[in-house]
Amino acid sequence: MFLKEKIYGFVSIIGRTNSGKSTLFNKLIGKKISITSKKKNTTINNILGIYKKNLHKIIYIDNPGFIINKNNKNIINYNINNIKYNIDIIIYIIEGTILKNYDLKIINNFKKIKCPIIVIINKIDIIKKKIYLLPYIKFLSKNINFNEIIPISAKFNININIIKKKIFTILYKKNNLNYYFYNKYSENFIISEIIREKLIRFLGQELPYSTNVKIEKKYINNNYYNIFVLILVKKKSQKKIIIGKNGNKIKIISIYSKKEIERKLKKKINLFLKIIII
Repeated sequence: MFLKEKIYGFVSIIGRTNSGKSTLFNKLIGKKISITSKKKNTTINNILGIYKKNLHKIIYIDNPGFIINKNNKNIINYNINNIKYNIDIIIYIIEGTILKNYDLKIINNFKKIKCPIIVIINKIDIIKKKIYLLPYIKFLSKNINFNEIIPISAKFNININIIKKKIFTILYKKNNLNYYFYNKYSENFIISEIIREKLIRFLGQELPYSTNVKIEKKYINNNYYNIFVLILVKKKSQKKIIIGKNGNKIKIISIYSKKEIERKLKKKINLFLKIIII
């Protein structure tokens, strides 16, 4: 149905720590970018992954897992409020067949967000009494207005293709390809995420978790679009990793970022990357 049509969009994956977000993220893009671990808070910052096939390009964002404890009462609101407004689809991951208090708080926050939401019930492989799964899905469908509720096992690749088809269907119907390239806010997002993707690509496991990308300023001069970007790190050692030996890493990141940004914006650009310790 979609093979001859352009599909483009942003998909944000959120959920509690250790809910399987990063495993699902890696399955959806078809390769391992997000680090998966039993250790809590493995994903500390947003991690970008891009799925490309034919004319299709879907950008997945693996958000940090929220924590529920006495010292983090506001972590749920923080997590929801930090979702970009130009996200096309939200995937919310829950576990098991019991709706917990923090799930209800998250669901209540979804009322503020105007984009399709897919709820994923993950780790169905470890649900002992599967007889409760169908009534649970019916309960969620009846009481909560989500676009889709899909039971899966990200670890064992169960129903991953169903999620992919649903994502394609939503993005196809939205038909908002041009929105991202002509909206100023989204343009900044595109630029920063392209650079972030190159950081991931060329640094891999060496990429510091705390790395962030921020557009400092943009202006046109002599028919060139000058873009100044800050790469934010927390330590001097992290800055050295991104720079690389004799500056080879930051140079190749800049070259490939410039090439893709020019292709996306259809403009000649000068790209200036600066690494800042914050």
